[in-house]
Amino acid sequence: RGDLMQKYCFVTGLLASKALRKIIKGMDMQEECQVKTLHCKVAALMNTDFIARHLTEPIDAEIIVIPGLSRGDTRVIADQTGAKVIKGPNDVRELPYFLGLGTGTEVKTVSKMKILGEIVDAPAMTVKQILQRARYYKKYGADYIDLGTHLDDSFHHLEDTVKALKQEGFFVSIDSFNPKEIMTAVGAGADMVLSLNSTNLHLAERLDCKIVVVPDHEYQLDKLYQTVNHLLNMKKDIIIDPVFPPLTYGLGEAIARYVKVRHDYPQVPMCMGIANVTELVDADSPGVNAVLTGIASELEVDYILTTEYSVRARGSVHEISLARNLVHQAKEMLQFPKHID
Repeated sequence: RGDLMQKYCFVTGLLASKALRKIIKGMDMQEECQVKTLHCKVAALMNTDFIARHLTEPIDAEIIVIPGLSRGDTRVIADQTGAKVIKGPNDVRELPYFLGLGTGTEVKTVSKMKILGEIVDAPAMTVKQILQRARYYKKYGADYIDLGTHLDDSFHHLEDTVKALKQEGFFVSIDSFNPKEIMTAVGAGADMVLSLNSTNLHLAERLDCKIVVVPDHEYQLDKLYQTVNHLLNMKKDIIIDPVFPPLTYGLGEAIARYVKVRHDYPQVPMCMGIANVTELVDADSPGVNAVLTGIASELEVDYILTTEYSVRARGSVHEISLARNLVHQAKEMLQFPKHID
């Protein structure tokens, strides 16, 4: 690959520039390297004629490394610059291996995003059945077991259920607006309450767990902000959930709401319940979950709530768990979430 004491010039495009600079910094080669970022988003689309035309400034390097997927004869660049020109690896992450300085820059850190696996019909299940479901969720990546309640049916064994889950070491959330159910679950050791808004805000004084705050009717942010500010003034541990509707019911507007809430409350944790989308569209869940998890990651959402109620959504907990780490690693490596794992 040439003498590593020689000076290198790495040519890249707009999208890969940050990743390339980070990799060079990791190889401790900044003094021997310069990066030329040409005005082309995708580096692989730059052929050798394009690179030669745009390397107009003098190059202070003995060796120019161009993207491995660039088409064309490197001699046209060499004639233009007077430097030796080589094609690098197809994937910028393989640059350390290509130069004999390592085996790549794979990132092993994992996402801090938490998954809430909701057991939708918990009141109709026995404690034993709920524990079995909770173990399944945890095995595939759920961090919290969310107990979904029914609007009309009483959850007679709620206290026993929460205690049984806590005894096995689960983090538990209760998904209910019913004050009695909320207080029963919290009294038994629940770690999180879904959900509070202005209609049951009076419960806040009695809660010392995490509280998910949702809008009142029709996703109104003004009322949501009033509730959020009230709870922040009370020094409560809150999580904001602007609420995701299904596709064709305002999903685009919901994404805009999440953007606004993240902008207005940059330090407050957020939750995104994506089951409304996954459960209610005739499309394969892996792709839907991957995209929505990616959006959540971009917005620095801290918690994702999902269900596996319908056949089309089974496996969602595992899919989201894989997706959160895929997107996290892509962000850490300044790469696309592709060919990472």
